[in-house]
Amino acid sequence: METLKAAPTKVTLITDRHQVPEKDKYDNFLSHVEFASGSSGQFRHKEEDQTFFVVGKEVEFTFEKNQYGTLLKKPTKPNPYTGGGGGRGYSKSPADYKRECVGYAAGYVKDLVVAGKLERQDFAIMLSEVVEAMKTEIDNIS
Repeated sequence: METLKAAPTKVTLITDRHQVPEKDKYDNFLSHVEFASGSSGQFRHKEEDQTFFVVGKEVEFTFEKNQYGTLLKKPTKPNPYTGGGGGRGYSKSPADYKRECVGYAAGYVKDLVVAGKLERQDFAIMLSEVVEAMKTEIDNIS
């Protein structure tokens, strides 16, 4: 897979013999894209009127040859929350941790009620205090 930058000279939506746009098994439309260098390939897109490959407009894309032909794709951007630290190469964003802390906090406060250390009517007050404390700690770490 290589990254190229070029302007297409012709973009054609692939249709069947009845001039109905063809779709792949994932419900994507297919377009045939040709370039001045003579190279060409297929581009999958969700909307019938795709705007990524426009005739005469230079665009950066990846060029991948496989057993079925040449596939053109939008370049992928690296995800800042993957790799480095954490198990299985995945690291969560601070917003993910903040969303999860509500569930953990509810469990902690419920345990206090079950243990008889907190009255049931004080559950909501204690839950909001614990959630805020956890969010503050997450902000201090990140």
